[in-house]
Amino acid sequence: MNDQKRFILAIALTVAILAAFSFFNKKPQIDTQAVVEKQSAEKLIVAEDAAGRPAGDVLSVPPKSSDKKTIETKIETDCFNITLTNRGGCIKELYLKKPGDSLPVRLLYAAELGEGSLEIKKIGGLPSTEAVYELTNHSNNSITYVYEEKNNYRIKKRFIFPNTNYNIELEISIENLSKGDKFFSYMLSGPSGIDRSLPLDKRFTNIGSFAGGVLRWQSLRDAISLGKRGSELEITGENDWLVLRNTHFSTIITAYQKTSCGYMRWLGKDKEQSDRWSIGIKTEEFIIPQGGRVIHEYALYAGPTALTYLEPLGLAKAFNYGKLNFFCQPLIKVLNFFYGLSHNYGLAIIMLVVLISVCTFPLTLKNVKSMKQMQAVQPHMAKLKELHKDDKQKLQAEMMKFYREHKINPLGGCLPMLLQMPIFMALYITLARSSELAGSNFMWIKDLSQPDAFFPFPAKLPILGDNFNLLPIIMIGAMILQQKVSMGVKSTGAPGSEQQQNMMLLMPVVFGFMFYSLPSGLVLYWTTNALLMTATHYLIQRRMTNNSALTAPTEAGV
Repeated sequence: MNDQKRFILAIALTVAILAAFSFFNKKPQIDTQAVVEKQSAEKLIVAEDAAGRPAGDVLSVPPKSSDKKTIETKIETDCFNITLTNRGGCIKELYLKKPGDSLPVRLLYAAELGEGSLEIKKIGGLPSTEAVYELTNHSNNSITYVYEEKNNYRIKKRFIFPNTNYNIELEISIENLSKGDKFFSYMLSGPSGIDRSLPLDKRFTNIGSFAGGVLRWQSLRDAISLGKRGSELEITGENDWLVLRNTHFSTIITAYQKTSCGYMRWLGKDKEQSDRWSIGIKTEEFIIPQGGRVIHEYALYAGPTALTYLEPLGLAKAFNYGKLNFFCQPLIKVLNFFYGLSHNYGLAIIMLVVLISVCTFPLTLKNVKSMKQMQAVQPHMAKLKELHKDDKQKLQAEMMKFYREHKINPLGGCLPMLLQMPIFMALYITLARSSELAGSNFMWIKDLSQPDAFFPFPAKLPILGDNFNLLPIIMIGAMILQQKVSMGVKSTGAPGSEQQQNMMLLMPVVFGFMFYSLPSGLVLYWTTNALLMTATHYLIQRRMTNNSALTAPTEAGV
């Protein structure tokens, strides 16, 4: 196996591993240890006045649903821009404010009625799209909605929006207005319609459930296979919290009282995002005596998938990278350490790649030595092929004998590359999913989590899109330079050698198209790695004596 074929094999393996990882990462299952103690927040309060309301809690009785109009209310905090609607008393739209000068990203969105976040469904047989709430209280950091079914029940929903974190608190009060004890149960939708407009979001969207110290990822295919838009698939068991996330952001619904199970809902497709999703919680049936009420408490996290924000809320286990989590966790910690030194994530990425190159130098050295050995024996391999061209078994036997006599491992160049694959894959996933890169700039790059967008095109172009991305072009040049240095500019003399080298030079172009629309942080990593590998190969080759590890065989030996 000559060095050209080995390089092509390595490239093919890289692409295959990327494709395979993207496929199998859709439904990983990870065991973790519980760090969140369940908080029992269910309260039963008996009414103290004749009208069945607690003393001091005076609420206006809203008119019938059919007489009310849809009213939207906007809330702005340091973390969010939120639009709430009185139809369903829920969140219709949530924009997450990003660091720096980046525009807010629409994280949650209800495209139709009944798709709102934190919406109560299936209570008293009332369809959610008909439940029009009364806005009874509105302040800078809270809003209260009330819905009443006369002589039956009253629901009060109080949203609280802290300015200090990405958490939204919800208090649901259900009062029994009937003349006897009453059984209740309901479904509460969690995050709904998470943004999946970017290519990586379509790949990295996950739904997970955390219960009993175990975080399990659900199969999205199972819900789609039901075939009906709006169909619900039950997530069995009592869940501490459920998570719906895309590449950089997580949305998590937490219940602070006992639940029956969770559910995932397929909302169908649209042109921009393809499949859309919602998750939620089903309560156990509970009883409220005449004139009493029950209070349930929930929290909705909608923010970056970053330990800095998740850990204080007891949601640290939502911070993981799937099957390569064991490798990715140390990498993101080192990346953040370098950020602390440089105060720039672009520089931190470069420093991280340099550190990894230093750590993997022994493997790189072995790879270069093996490639030089294989280059040296190519003329002799060509003679063996010519001598035994009509007897393939004899040719294979002679080649293996030649390798043994001269202590050459034909796979010696591939093995070091394969050993480095888990590290490079982990680094790829770490940078692809690191929310820390969102809004971070470097040189002309305004957002490392997006393509670098050097300048906009007058009109959208096929493949290239709306902007010209300069960094992938630089990456192509760096990869071509790397190949020329690692392969050597001289032909080995083997038949087809020049053609193979020309074909290999097309690989950087293929990678350029693959990386063109990916986050610039990833392209910066690959470009830096290519330049470092070029410099490393060049320095190693300069110090090596040509063919020092090999005694050239004589004509008779062939």
